Amino acid sequence: MKSKTYLDLDGNADRLINEAEPGHVFVYHIGFLPKDRERSNQIAALAGLVWRKQLERRVQLIQRRLGEESYEYLAVRRAHGKALVV
Repeated sequence: MKSKTYLDLDGNADRLINEAEPGHVFVYHIGFLPKDRERSNQIAALAGLVWRKQLERRVQLIQRRLGEESYEYLAVRRAHGKALVV
């Protein structure tokens, strides 16, 4: 796996995703997103941004299980309009 960039809501997440090379990996959350997004508007907003990028076919979303209710949530930059092969 390529190097990872950890996203936050500093205003650069959208730009970072748009300018990334295909295959670049972004970590947008570590934890249990269904519960964590209810507790934090910031987590919910970042998850929403990444979800919109997935709908635009700019990223492929992946979860990697770390433990009980613990995941690493990844967004991998896609080549425009092409499916990602994992």
